[in-house]
Amino acid sequence: MEVVARRNWDRQGFSKQRKQQGRNILKSPLIIFVMGGPGCGKGTQCKNMATKYGFCHVWLGQLLRQEAQRSTQRGRQICDIMLQGLLVPAGIIPDMVSDNMLSCLESWGFLIDGFPRELKQAMEFECIVGRAASVIIV
Repeated sequence: MEVVARRNWDRQGFSKQRKQQGRNILKSPLIIFVMGGPGCGKGTQCKNMATKYGFCHVWLGQLLRQEAQRSTQRGRQICDIMLQGLLVPAGIIPDMVSDNMLSCLESWGFLIDGFPRELKQAMEFECIVGRAASVIIV
């Protein structure tokens, strides 16, 4: 019943305390960063591993596009940045990734595709969620 309740949390409606409790839960599962250049097959490999091993595929590109379509302040900010052809600032990304991870707590682990882009993001992710167990370079 606790897992069902966690799955039904509204990502926008988290109180700080509940969000922190959820992030503490994320410190247990396997977290794998999948890295590589554009078009090298990261998404294909993640899709295959997610299906075969029951992992949740957290795809940064898709998260950014979905968020840009929302009429939230963060969504409008991301949309404006993307329309200018710029990279979304490092400070926004780790929260989006961890929020997405909280939406699929029933998985065996997480394949994070397209993140981190820089060392600062990796360090911030470790502070929020925890250290990734593995890095796969495609």
